[in-house]
Amino acid sequence: MRIIGDIEHAKYKISVFRSGEKTIIQIEDGLLEQLYKFRDGEIVSDMETANAYVNQEFLEEVESVFATMYMSKSNNTKRLIEQLDIEFPTII
Repeated sequence: MRIIGDIEHAKYKISVFRSGEKTIIQIEDGLLEQLYKFRDGEIVSDMETANAYVNQEFLEEVESVFATMYMSKSNNTKRLIEQLDIEFPTII
């Protein structure tokens, strides 16, 4: 996999890769990431089409997915802490 470029964004790190016969848009927000893969012949095949694909409407959907991912991670972490009966030290 090789990077073909980055898309500037104030909140997310957005990278575009080529891997075999795929173009991949990777969006990172802290410890979470979303990947969007496109086969050769699909709409995204280079930096120009990747830039066009990553528009405001798409980024609003990405933000919604990240919010769901963060909530899922948080909820599952809480359940696991309760299940394992983990006690954390008191910090004064």
